[in-house]
Amino acid sequence: MPRMLETASGNPTQSLIDGIHKLASQQESSLESFNRLVDNANKVEQIISLVGDIAEQTNLLKRCCLLKLPQLLPRACSTA
Repeated sequence: MPRMLETASGNPTQSLIDGIHKLASQQESSLESFNRLVDNANKVEQIISLVGDIAEQTNLLKRCCLLKLPQLLPRACSTA
C-alpha cells in the first residue's frame, strides 16, 4: 500500500496546498524581478540611443568646423 506524505500537521492535502501557494509566491516574485529587468534594459537602450545621438551631433559639428577652417585660416593668419 502506498505511503502518504507525512507533514508536521499530518495533512498531506494541506501540505500540497501550502507548496502550491509557496510556488505561486516565488513565481510572482520572479515575474516582478523580470519586469524590473525589462524596465532597466529599456532605460539602458534609451541611454545608448542618446549617446549615439550625441556622437552623431559631435561628428556633424566636427565636419562643419573642418569645412569652415580653410575659410577662417587666411583671416586668422592675416590678423596675426
